[in-house]
Amino acid sequence: MEDLGISLDRTLPGSIETMMQAGLVLALSAFIVMIIVVMRRWNGRFVNVVAGIFTYSIFVYIFTVMCLSILALFPGINEAITYNTQTYTFLYCMFSAVGITMARALLGKISIGRYERKGDVYLSGIGLALGDGIVLFGLSMVANMSYVSGINSVGLSSMLEGMTEEQMISISTSIDMLYEAPEYMWLLMGIAATLDILLAVALSSVVYAVMKGKLSNLWICYAAIIQFFSYISFQSFDYKSQTSIIVCFVIKAAIDIIAPLLIYKLVLKEFEYVND
Repeated sequence: MEDLGISLDRTLPGSIETMMQAGLVLALSAFIVMIIVVMRRWNGRFVNVVAGIFTYSIFVYIFTVMCLSILALFPGINEAITYNTQTYTFLYCMFSAVGITMARALLGKISIGRYERKGDVYLSGIGLALGDGIVLFGLSMVANMSYVSGINSVGLSSMLEGMTEEQMISISTSIDMLYEAPEYMWLLMGIAATLDILLAVALSSVVYAVMKGKLSNLWICYAAIIQFFSYISFQSFDYKSQTSIIVCFVIKAAIDIIAPLLIYKLVLKEFEYVND
């Protein structure tokens, strides 16, 4: 394995599993608490959470994968996506931002006359954030926790035993972050997923207001742009650099906190929901 550039002497940071569990539990708890609070405080109906997750799977996950697959048909673009992770990240965030904005527009449109309570709009946003959290954070976190558990239990050499050279290299590349990234990064990822709930609710409210004819259609574009910067701010950091991680997280947190505050204070200040 040493011939393939795979070092078996490295050890995982001692608290990495604890930090991963803390990040995952924090995000999951935040979603559960937010759903309960919105249902009780603003009479939101849970069907909107389900609708948010469903539309996310179609308009974000499937839409993004489809767009990237189409681009991969062109040799030049395929090489750029395959060998340049920054290009892939930029395109993934761009298509995801467009997709989730389309999902918000659809949810806002079908909510008119049916689910127009403030709680309904908030829950549709939480549903989108939940779908986002599962795809961008939850699945990768569970996979990484499985790697950590396997390495701690049987060791990396035993995990790679019986694999082909290509499989060994692929697995080694995938788990490099586990060895090189600081432990607190995994907790920051959970905090970022939690803050995404605030932005998702605010942007869903903005797009709903557009669908009701209370705001200019330009706000749909603004929502997509804000979402894009929120996505890419914590996707393009260098996991080997603590400075890069912290700076990107601070930018991400600033967007997810300041944007909702400005939206509710300035944009939606006088907007009224049904049964308000």
